[in-house]
Amino acid sequence: TAFSGGASSAGISELYSPTIIMPSGQAALAFRNYYQLQSDRDGGVLEIQIGTNAFTDIISAGGTFVSYGYNHTITNSYANSLSGRQCWSGDSHGYITTAVNLPQSAQGQTIQLRWRCATDDGNGQSYNGWQVDSVAIITPQCCSGSMISRPSK
Repeated sequence: TAFSGGASSAGISELYSPTIIMPSGQAALAFRNYYQLQSDRDGGVLEIQIGTNAFTDIISAGGTFVSYGYNHTITNSYANSLSGRQCWSGDSHGYITTAVNLPQSAQGQTIQLRWRCATDDGNGQSYNGWQVDSVAIITPQCCSGSMISRPSK
């Protein structure tokens, strides 16, 4: 588990994946995460770097969330470095599994993922932060050969 605490001042924490050589077909990313952040003022985002291009938000790059995508937009005040961006914010009420179809432009490319958690300068309470766990790249698998038959009852 990687963890970014709920800071009491403006700042940003970043978690980088190793570089990943993607297969030529469609792939998805799944990860478990738990967040308890100051709603709309602190938040986490997922970014992708494809080849040597700059990191960009997963949605801007062409990815699509399948489950538990962004749920808030960070307000444009309180000195949050990710202000104005869609994000995960508030309280997930325990671990959830986020799944996202990776952009088609990532097929057959080398990618790197970056999770960023930004806090503002107006925290007056204590928040637990953001935890990311169980990261997996999923590719469709196809079976070949004979079908398996079950004996009838």
